[in-house]
Amino acid sequence: MIHESWYWKEPLLKSAEHFIEWQHLNDIDDELFVEIEQAILIGFYSIRKLFESYKLSDEMEEKRVHLELHPFVGYEVTWRNDHKFDEHYDFSRTNCETKGYRFLCNLFIHSFVFVTSINDHGGFDGVFISSDKTKESKLYAVSVEQLIDIFQSVGNDEIVRSEWRKGFNGEKDTVIRLSPSQCIEKGLRVYPTLDECGIDINKL
Repeated sequence: MIHESWYWKEPLLKSAEHFIEWQHLNDIDDELFVEIEQAILIGFYSIRKLFESYKLSDEMEEKRVHLELHPFVGYEVTWRNDHKFDEHYDFSRTNCETKGYRFLCNLFIHSFVFVTSINDHGGFDGVFISSDKTKESKLYAVSVEQLIDIFQSVGNDEIVRSEWRKGFNGEKDTVIRLSPSQCIEKGLRVYPTLDECGIDINKL
């Protein structure tokens, strides 16, 4: 479990800044390719741990990403040929799926095919990715803009109201974690009053 979430969120914001910088490069060398892989894989691992530790708001649970994907063409994907991704998937056909952040965490953590995409002028453009479970059905394309948005959203996420409800008769416990925007939508105070904090204004 995670004790203080900020130290897990701050690196995500720094990685998002790097993604923005890397977009505008004219060339990416081997060392930077590794740095990109590490930033993405460690980042999604961090996001999953934040979810599992109840350190992200329900707003993050509800976030969805529209992903493009290319269908598998029937050529078995193994560790010996996973680099030949252009032979495994049909890039002339593009479908779309909508997935949540948790799905993406598992997709990256269990990635089998992981290929960095380069834009027209040589900068970072995103990732083609498929997991051990999806490698022989589809290849997902995650753009650098989507990566930036995900890492910034999670890095800036804040829980301002939390409620735990115990489940009875075999039901699971539930934890409600509201972000500032969710509180506003529900007509709730974003932050507690001084009385709720046990502060006597007359003694200030």
